Amino acid sequence: MLFCRYYQLFFFVFVLASFPSRALASTSTLSDAETRVLDDSASEDVGVLLDSLDRIIARRDDFWQQKLAYIQARRTQAAEANNLRTRLDCYHDISQAYYVTEFDSAMHYADLALQMAYQLADSVAIHQHLINKAELLAFRGMYPEAEALLSHIDEASLPDELHFAYLITAFRVNQYRADYLADDNYAPPYRERGFDCLRRAVPLLSADDDRYDYYIGEYEVFIHHDEQQAMHHYHRAVERLPKTSRLYAMACYALASNYRSNGPSDLCTAFLTRAAISDLLNSSKEGMALQDLAEVLFASNPPQLERAQRYVNIALTDAQQSNNRLRTLDIARKSPAIILTYQGLLSQQNRSLRLALWGLSLLAVLMVALIVFIVRQNSLLGQRRHALAETNSQLSDLNAQLGDLNAQLADTNGRLVQVNKRRESLAKVYIDLCATYIHRLERFQLLVQRKIKAKQTTELLSAISSQRLSAEENAAFMHRFDKTFLELYPTFVDEFNALLLDGEQITLPHSSTLTTELRIFALIRLGVKESSEIAALLQFAPRTVYNYRSAFKTRVRDREHFEQQVAALCRES
Repeated sequence: MLFCRYYQLFFFVFVLASFPSRALASTSTLSDAETRVLDDSASEDVGVLLDSLDRIIARRDDFWQQKLAYIQARRTQAAEANNLRTRLDCYHDISQAYYVTEFDSAMHYADLALQMAYQLADSVAIHQHLINKAELLAFRGMYPEAEALLSHIDEASLPDELHFAYLITAFRVNQYRADYLADDNYAPPYRERGFDCLRRAVPLLSADDDRYDYYIGEYEVFIHHDEQQAMHHYHRAVERLPKTSRLYAMACYALASNYRSNGPSDLCTAFLTRAAISDLLNSSKEGMALQDLAEVLFASNPPQLERAQRYVNIALTDAQQSNNRLRTLDIARKSPAIILTYQGLLSQQNRSLRLALWGLSLLAVLMVALIVFIVRQNSLLGQRRHALAETNSQLSDLNAQLGDLNAQLADTNGRLVQVNKRRESLAKVYIDLCATYIHRLERFQLLVQRKIKAKQTTELLSAISSQRLSAEENAAFMHRFDKTFLELYPTFVDEFNALLLDGEQITLPHSSTLTTELRIFALIRLGVKESSEIAALLQFAPRTVYNYRSAFKTRVRDREHFEQQVAALCRES
């Protein structure tokens, strides 16, 4: 079991092992919210950690832009610098910022820094940047070239800090070359040579150095093979190191590798997630932790396939962007199972989607047919409603007309009732007159009989010739006639006056008494048109009636049709 596979193909140890890097310090500056993500990762809640990782992935472009802004600032500073030392520092910082991010750029600025060191004739700076360049060559898998550079360095002349960086770099170069060979015959010599470098490097660290526990853990793994003791130191390193430092990510990865050797567990997932978060915050593009996390998630129960595929794609993209051929090959070798399984899942989902699409298409067709049917029905319903509305309107008009007719009929009925009442009263008057004259005739007959029997002919003749009696009877008749006619035709006088010229209107002497002229025309209204008949009823001479009729025509508006107009009066009474 190996605890330190995190940078199997990368060599970033030199910067952290030998001296602090201003480039890393600057590019790892985080906001309070981003720092809290790592602070919260002290818990072992895998779900919370994975959600935090997803949020960091969503912002990875922001962190990369921060690093580019820092690189541009250092480029500007180098261009404006007037002394070689300042340019040397700027080129070194830019090279470290591009390390495990863009190999070609990192190598370019490493060469510039080394040139500045030679121009300054600074042996410490020359050795430092030779070691730095050896790391970059090893990063690219150029192990012989890296060993050739290290062989040009006089190990005995190096100060302790730089000596430690030299030995750790040599340890990594030999270890990774052995891992690359993976052969029982050729690999062991390189591995033993690397272990020897580690044995000599660890005593150069003091116990109060932040890197101490991590490298003691490495020492326990590779030299003493004591896993429990190594785990103890790795945990101490995780607690002690800044959560955005490279060694923090390496310690988390070492712990995850140990837990993973005993079978996948939440602790393995948790420490891999922390390592991946730290890498992303520093905008490094190794992707080793993210790739291994994808493998663990793929092997989990139930497998988180979509997440694993996304993490593998990110790791592969980063490896390609950093021009790291070995990492690209490693991912291509380890991730086919994830990719194929995910492709199978996508194929299954695509089949389900196609079936769902066919179903939706059929449903859409049915919906369109239903909509067409509904539209047609609504159109028919609208037409029927329109026809019904027109019918209702016609019925309303008919009802209104019927109401008017009913009102007219009621009015007509009312007037008929009144006319019937007046006719009944006229009939009663007629009956009363008849009864009166019959009674008078009976009395007169008795009187005649008595007078004849009594031989009183003279007295009988005197009674028959009495004018007073005739005048009284005539006056009574006229009074009854006037009253009955006015009751039967109450509007006769007003309508009659309307036929006369202005100023010729007749005023009744009494409300129930007609004038002689009005009696004549009242009889004409009743249909008695001959003067002789009128004269007999009014006890006038025919000539007198004729004169009244002729004289009155001078007072009317239409002489020719006057009597016809009189005959047409009071038709609604």
